[in-house]
Amino acid sequence: MSILYLIIIIAGVSGQNVAKKLYTGRAGTGGAYLFTSLTALFSMAFFLFTSRGMSWNFGIAPYSVAFALSFATATLFSLLAVANGPLSLSSLMISYSLMIPTFYGIVFLKEPMTLYFLIGLGLLAVSIFLVNKKNDESPITPKWLLFVFLSFAGNGLCSTFQKMQQHAFDGEYKNEFMIISLAIVFLIFAVAALVTNKGSLRRDLYHARFTAVASGVMNGVVNLLVMVLSGMMPVSVMFPLISAGGIIVTYVISKVFYKEKLTKIQLVGFFTGLASIVFLSI
Repeated sequence: MSILYLIIIIAGVSGQNVAKKLYTGRAGTGGAYLFTSLTALFSMAFFLFTSRGMSWNFGIAPYSVAFALSFATATLFSLLAVANGPLSLSSLMISYSLMIPTFYGIVFLKEPMTLYFLIGLGLLAVSIFLVNKKNDESPITPKWLLFVFLSFAGNGLCSTFQKMQQHAFDGEYKNEFMIISLAIVFLIFAVAALVTNKGSLRRDLYHARFTAVASGVMNGVVNLLVMVLSGMMPVSVMFPLISAGGIIVTYVISKVFYKEKLTKIQLVGFFTGLASIVFLSI
């Protein structure tokens, strides 16, 4: 069963990136607020549908707000990153965000800094240098780098605030925490879409009718199964497999369907980054 859950999670992680690429390929980035709000809505709906016997503790509210802002940043700017740069490299760079909760654990929870972590950090530095080498066929632009950095920060802070909430409440209120957070994200971006894209709302909604729903449901499935799987296998094994598997599947999709081309140096950087993800997660 663990293997099946892993396969579904990896497919869901990759599928969300592909859904964003498909949407921006058809509608551009003008409907980014709408897409993000719908993603949050359908992810929240998934948690509501699968939750049973919920109990509410409003002490989780500050964590939910912090997670919501981080989730909003990660989702919006990952959409803009894959729209403005290579899908494969966007996925890789955003995956580096696991460093943020790792540093939080080391600094604030007094978790040990291992040799594997230091090796991963060194490989990460090499990877970032190599993947940002000039490639005329798939140029790395300052705009793309900004979007990737913001998504990286948001994604890493999501995991950090999730870790903080679970630590503060002894692993309780997982679903309630996610539902409140996703409701906040939906409301923020629904209002933003109505205010800024009122004239194109119908067109954006038409283009998002499948991709945003798929992205939201996959987000819900991934988050739920990660919580389930964390009780079935060591997280030191689970997270490297999910990160590496998601990057590889996304890379294959970007090569086969989007014909993305990386230079040899960027390719070396890509697989160096893949190795760094594994070491950083151990």
